[in-house]
Amino acid sequence: MGTLDELLDKNLINEADYYFARHLFTDKIKNYKSELPLLAAFISSLNREGHICVDFESLHRLEKAPDIFRTKDIKNIVEKNSEYIGAPGEFKPFIFDGKRIYLHKYFEYENFIISNLSERSRIHYGIGERCAEAFAKDKNDSDVQLNLQNLAVFMGLRNNLSFISGGPGTGKTTTVARLLYYHLLQNKNINIALAAPTGKAAARMGDSLSDSMKRFNLENTTFTDIQTMTIHRLLGYSPYLGGFRYSKSGRKKHHPALLGYDLIVVDEASMIDLSLMFHLLKALPLETKLVFLGDRRQLASVAPGAVFGDICDIENINAFSEQFAGEYRLFSGEGIKETTVKSPMGDNIVELRKSYRYKSDSDIAKAAGMIEKGESSRLKDFLVNHSGTGEGSVRLISHSNLSEFFRENLLQHYIDISKSDDIDKAYKKVFNYQILTPLKRGRFSTESINNYFINALKTYFHLPRLRSYFNGMPVLINKNDYTNRLFNGDLGLIFGENSAELKICFPSQEDSSFRQFRLKDIYGYEFAYCLTVHKSQGSEFDNVVLILPEKSDFLSRELIYTAVTRARHSVVIIGNPDILAEAVSLKTTRMSGLREKIHGATP
Repeated sequence: MGTLDELLDKNLINEADYYFARHLFTDKIKNYKSELPLLAAFISSLNREGHICVDFESLHRLEKAPDIFRTKDIKNIVEKNSEYIGAPGEFKPFIFDGKRIYLHKYFEYENFIISNLSERSRIHYGIGERCAEAFAKDKNDSDVQLNLQNLAVFMGLRNNLSFISGGPGTGKTTTVARLLYYHLLQNKNINIALAAPTGKAAARMGDSLSDSMKRFNLENTTFTDIQTMTIHRLLGYSPYLGGFRYSKSGRKKHHPALLGYDLIVVDEASMIDLSLMFHLLKALPLETKLVFLGDRRQLASVAPGAVFGDICDIENINAFSEQFAGEYRLFSGEGIKETTVKSPMGDNIVELRKSYRYKSDSDIAKAAGMIEKGESSRLKDFLVNHSGTGEGSVRLISHSNLSEFFRENLLQHYIDISKSDDIDKAYKKVFNYQILTPLKRGRFSTESINNYFINALKTYFHLPRLRSYFNGMPVLINKNDYTNRLFNGDLGLIFGENSAELKICFPSQEDSSFRQFRLKDIYGYEFAYCLTVHKSQGSEFDNVVLILPEKSDFLSRELIYTAVTRARHSVVIIGNPDILAEAVSLKTTRMSGLREKIHGATP
């Protein structure tokens, strides 16, 4: 059967999993006939990797899983350990739903989310005449039969719950701007909040929507009246209480209270984990209208769960019920695809597909399409036999040419920034190029690449090796700092004429100026010549350089897709084409019951 020590020696679990199991089942450790310690350690290991549960029908997809769970009758294990493994509704450490075993809290989170979303999905609203007239006047022209942006706007007006997925440049921001405009037309006193998982994503959402809303003329209403914040701030997270207050200004702050918003729009929803989605839905009355935006093909959350991806993973997406199709036809005059076999939540999910950022024949658009479909061999052949340059290009170079590429393309770029005496020009230029990698430590990691450029610039400017800071160093905030209104993901620049005058500067949200802070007043930041792909989510850059590791252990289709689609103008991928192809063939699937319980059996 094996013991916890053997699983640890084989790297099937780590020390945290090991001691978690020992803590739960100290009295069972020496009883090798009991599978409970092994099960606890295995579930803990899977939770760290983003899975919600152990799905025994999917264990064949995992490279590492204790043999006992591959070969034994799971129902027999459950029956033998019924003191600890319960059925749904029982209060026991583990819950078995007939196919999967969960830690109790994750089972409760998942079931609550399913029940809550199902209730919300059945609530519909009428659309006012004034709003319908404005829609007809503002309706986008389209060269296709169905304009999915129009459909998404209608969905957000009609439904209490909407999920809008789409790749970069497909018009999610424009769609939401129109949606906000129509809601404000119907009710100028509507209470709206905009939220995102990170401070950077929330700020970017506010900026983008503010620009998009300028074309609408709203009487007695300005976009600045709408609050933009992180989900944690929306829910009143308190590190001192160790949880959420769920409170709004004026309410008791230490008692959970339902939030008083009429409409909440949540951006970058693919980054929301199971626990955060549970707390968000629990805090809101069923009548609160919710619109989730994201890209279902991007990386999922760091914590357990792939909630947005599971919900949007629907067979025959963009096909709707006869009732929904009829209502939309009357409202817009546009035809719509109907289906009779579909998820009960199919009328709440739409995917925008036409990209306005890239030309359809650009290298980036072609590469993103191949990655999205998992066409690894085709992508490899395309990049190996094609060396694009200029607008929309993607090219692949080998690791052996990395140093040469840095010297010829990026080192002078950063030298010019460090020489600059204009903060505005320096900031715009520094993030024209962004280096990305999946690794934090080791070769080709953020640590090694950031050190490379820091040391190269010190050598060029003849700076002391022990000097920590100099003009033109890009930085990334990695912890929310509410005192200084700086948030996880904010990008800044160290700037000053000499070492005594160096400040950390961040662009202001109010105007075109920069907010400046003394170095000692800011904590929780790292240098940002190179970022992890995860940290780049919610950001866009003119040019992206993606550096692959020498092995595919940390790679996936979603990671490559996320990195490539951060770029507006060009992408350079540095690495082995075989490793790239292997990564694109590896679609991440997190074990959970969410998709099946909402939509039915997996297609």
